[in-house]
Amino acid sequence: MAHILLGLLGIIPGFGCLADTANAVMYLLEGKYVDAAICAIGAIANAFCIPGVSEALKAGKYGKYAIQLEKVSKFMANASGLLINGGNTVKQSFDMYHKYFVDKKDAGWDTLGELGLLALSALGTYFSAKGIKDVVAEWGIKGKNGADDIVQYEKLKSEYMADEVYNADRSGSGLKEDPSHRAASYLSKEQLAKGKTYGYRGGDGKYYKLLQVKGKMDGQDGIFEYIVNSYGQVTHQRFILGGQYTGFPNQHVPKGGYK
Repeated sequence: MAHILLGLLGIIPGFGCLADTANAVMYLLEGKYVDAAICAIGAIANAFCIPGVSEALKAGKYGKYAIQLEKVSKFMANASGLLINGGNTVKQSFDMYHKYFVDKKDAGWDTLGELGLLALSALGTYFSAKGIKDVVAEWGIKGKNGADDIVQYEKLKSEYMADEVYNADRSGSGLKEDPSHRAASYLSKEQLAKGKTYGYRGGDGKYYKLLQVKGKMDGQDGIFEYIVNSYGQVTHQRFILGGQYTGFPNQHVPKGGYK
C-alpha cells in the first residue's frame, strides 16, 4: 500500500523527487534492489522538476550532459512506472475477478479500498504512458543530431549567467566609477542574456565564469564583459571598445580594430 501511494505521489512535479527517494530507501531496506534502482531513477528525473534545479544544472559547467541525463532519466522513470503500475493494474484486476466472480465473495467496505487502489494504479499507468510519449516526442522534434540540445544548453547557460550577474554583489573592478566600468552596470537582464558564457581558470588556479555581451557605449560598438567568482560576486566588469567574443577577459583590441 505504502509503495503504491508513494509511486503515485512520484508523478507530482517537484514533490515526486522526495516520494521516489523514500520509495527507493524502503525497497532497499526490504532487499528489493531492482525496485530500489527504478525508484532512484525516478528521483533523478523528478529532481529536474524542482523549480530552479533544472535551469541551474543545465546552465552549469556540465549542462549539456544534464540535458541528456534529464531526457534519459525521465524516459527510464516513465518506462519503469508503466511496467510497475501496469503490472499492478493487471494483478489487482485479476485478484478482484478471482475473488468476486470465481470465489463468489460478497462485496463489502474493503471492496471500495480495492477499487480505489485499482483506480490509482490505472492512473499511474496512464501518466507513465503519457510521460513516455512526451519524452519520445521531444527527442524526435528537438534532438536532431544533438544540434538543438547544444543551442538549448548555450541559451540556458547565458540566461542563468545573466540572472547571476544582474543580481550579484560587486567587488574589485566591478566597483570602479569610470565610464567604461560603470556603463556595464546598466545592461538589463534581457540584454545580458544575449551574451556568451565561458569558464576559465585564473592565474590563482581558481575557476571563474566570464560573460561577454555585444553592445554599444556612446554609439560605438564593443563588448561588455563580467567575471563572476565562486562566491557569486562580480569581481570585474567593463566595456571594451571594438571588442569581440574571445572567451577570455581584458582582450587587447588591435590598432584599427579586428579584421
